[in-house]
Amino acid sequence: MFGAVPRTAWGRRYEADHLNRCVLAMQIGLVRVEDRILLIDTGVGTKHLERLSRSYYAFHQLTDPAVTLTRLGIRPDDVTDAILTHLHFDHCG
Repeated sequence: MFGAVPRTAWGRRYEADHLNRCVLAMQIGLVRVEDRILLIDTGVGTKHLERLSRSYYAFHQLTDPAVTLTRLGIRPDDVTDAILTHLHFDHCG
């Protein structure tokens, strides 16, 4: 999780598994402004999950953003804008 930083420096503060992976939350923001529907980040996506899971990451309880939007009464095609805060895979997958 923390690269070359030794576990003794962060281990008491963050719980990790035997591979030093920590549980992190990934969330997508939704904003409605007048006639626009904006997503703030788009999440991890599904394209590279298998490859990523073989490295440092383990994914649990991922929900397809389209399913969540539908539950909110929004069709994915209704989204007018996506704002990416930065280009890490978990924000723009």
